[in-house]
Amino acid sequence: MANRVNSFKPSPLARQDLRDVPRAQLPRTKESRATRAMDSFDPIGKNPAPGTRSGAGVRVNITQFRSPENDDAHGGRDLERILKSLNKRIDGSVPVAVGSYNYNQATADKIRELRPTALYAPAFNVRGDNAVKRLSVGPISEHSYQDPLAGQMPWMLTHYWQRDPNNPHKVLKDEKYPYRPLTTTDPDQAATFASGKLRNAQDPVTHLASKDMTPAEIRAWGMEMGQRIRDRLRGKDADAWQLDEIVPTTSKNDPRGETLREFYAAVLEGARTGRPQFGDKEMKGIVQVANPGALFGARKKLDPDQRKSFDKLMRELDLSTMTVVGEDYPAFTGNATVKADHQVGPVITDLHGMGPVGNNLLGKYIVGLSPGEIGGTLHGKVHGMPEKAADKWRQEYMEEAMKLGAHGIGEYNFTPGKGRTTGGNSDPKLISDLALEIGNALKIKG
Repeated sequence: MANRVNSFKPSPLARQDLRDVPRAQLPRTKESRATRAMDSFDPIGKNPAPGTRSGAGVRVNITQFRSPENDDAHGGRDLERILKSLNKRIDGSVPVAVGSYNYNQATADKIRELRPTALYAPAFNVRGDNAVKRLSVGPISEHSYQDPLAGQMPWMLTHYWQRDPNNPHKVLKDEKYPYRPLTTTDPDQAATFASGKLRNAQDPVTHLASKDMTPAEIRAWGMEMGQRIRDRLRGKDADAWQLDEIVPTTSKNDPRGETLREFYAAVLEGARTGRPQFGDKEMKGIVQVANPGALFGARKKLDPDQRKSFDKLMRELDLSTMTVVGEDYPAFTGNATVKADHQVGPVITDLHGMGPVGNNLLGKYIVGLSPGEIGGTLHGKVHGMPEKAADKWRQEYMEEAMKLGAHGIGEYNFTPGKGRTTGGNSDPKLISDLALEIGNALKIKG
């Protein structure tokens, strides 16, 4: 294998690698030129012309449910209940997006059948193994595959981050896919967030020590990750992509936070523009933001030099999205109205204070909750909370969020919960009640 790697010669297309082409020579759209003009300023952006405010966006975003294709016994019924409940309570003219994890043709078909006006927005992330799934872009052999930019590329022996169910500290090797391809932009395709900077892991062939990635490499790696999202949608029946998620550390006032802001700005640009050489057109997506209060409130806490990366990320977030979902996931405790004031209110204020770009984002900002039955990190119902009390709490939170200025509601995770096949967040009555509550909340900002 070492000989194969060392003797590898890239095709002429490799010379189009983003790291090797002067930025002035890169193909750019008018929007992507705007994202590169990133001087420090306040507020962010220029005043839009009348009638051109971006981000009408979807008003309801539904993500994470059992897929019809992967679970015929339950998945088809789950999605059917969700869509029929939405149809009953929410007019077909209201923009709704539905997202499974990864592309699923049966899900697309079910959406087209039951709510033709809904957008299908498959969700992806750029952390761990989801960033390096196999792509059908050319002939694959045991040790190489055809990279769309660099030609024939060698593969590396790898371990996927699969946890042993009997030992959570043990990582299992994925026997089905023991190899994964090297990439155009990262020689070992094992970038991890460590030691405050994005780093390359040890090369498995040369065993050279890891090194910090340069700003150009960080940008190139982020572009590649975003473009891989589009690779998995090319030629498919999808209306948009969905990114799960911009992680909380992105708000930090330190080198790690700065690196992540640069990285995610590039991811979003890559997902938006795709690979034009394969016929990709610009496509906007839906981005989920973990701890939105921290991210959107970060600018006023950042050092002046750190604000440049923040402004870049916010501009690209605006350019690349039709909708931004703030992952609130409140626990159903205390006064729902007061809790919404504390969680949603500061985000609305911070977005409004950013100027035109922030106002654009505000126009497509929706609040993310969980149906609330299975708890965990998504919170929701507290132990022993009656069903009617949970319904009332959820309704009050949604309505207050809309009064504060949110554009819509996102609901995440309609699964029954670990070890169960029915009930939990997939309960038919819960789905019906939830659709009613969302419909009521949307009337506040019709």
